[in-house]
Amino acid sequence: LSDDEIWLKVKERAIDRMTSIIVNFIQRVRKLSLSATGLDEKISEYEPVSEEEEHFLQLASKVYKAYLHRIETTGEDDFDGLLQKAALLIQEGKTTFERKSGNGNFTDLKFILIDEYQDFTALFYKLVSAIKQHASNANFFCVGDDWQAINGFAGSDLEYFSDFGKYYQPSRKLEITTNYRSLESIVNTGNSLMKGLGTPARAFSGNSGSVKLVDMDKFEPSPREQSSFAGDHLTPVVLRLIQKNLAKGHNVVLLSRKNTLPW
Repeated sequence: LSDDEIWLKVKERAIDRMTSIIVNFIQRVRKLSLSATGLDEKISEYEPVSEEEEHFLQLASKVYKAYLHRIETTGEDDFDGLLQKAALLIQEGKTTFERKSGNGNFTDLKFILIDEYQDFTALFYKLVSAIKQHASNANFFCVGDDWQAINGFAGSDLEYFSDFGKYYQPSRKLEITTNYRSLESIVNTGNSLMKGLGTPARAFSGNSGSVKLVDMDKFEPSPREQSSFAGDHLTPVVLRLIQKNLAKGHNVVLLSRKNTLPW
């Protein structure tokens, strides 16, 4: 195939993948509130691990400059940009706000509640700090779980969680250890896996339930399972367990924290 023919076959996938990477990069830079110059300074201080990474950073910098230019010339903005503008307005003394349910003033706030605090970002900290300047007597109540931190790629930083007292004084930490979701046997299994890595949980329910472990190393898929689920041992194991329990007249519910499981 010629270069043009190859490009026609791969361009859709190539552009989609590159677009996704560039979008993630821009989102991260925006959450750090970096200007185009600020990004270039960081890139100049950084030592790329490969020639490919160096080329990517050069390209990403050009795209970021074009992105900021587009926002400025069209008057459009993204969510991070709105947060930056909001923090700046509040710092400058704009404390009143309007909403459908009524108007308000940040100076009147008594409590500020922040959920999913493990995914707190530098940008959110700027906004909260700006509010705190005018609501000096407001109390903060933050809820989070450092083991559920999933947005590091998007700019979140666990430092705000682990060093809470450094940013907000005086402060007090309360452990939420009661598990209302799972039975005792599941909670105990979880405690065993996490031993030494935090305060053990306790089950709210007095029903013990049962946990059974499956040794995947000893599993051999049948020829039919190999044909239907090539290279995937998890699906036939789960299907066998479902079939076994349905045959006994049990109801079966599957719970998963991921939506990327095969089949």
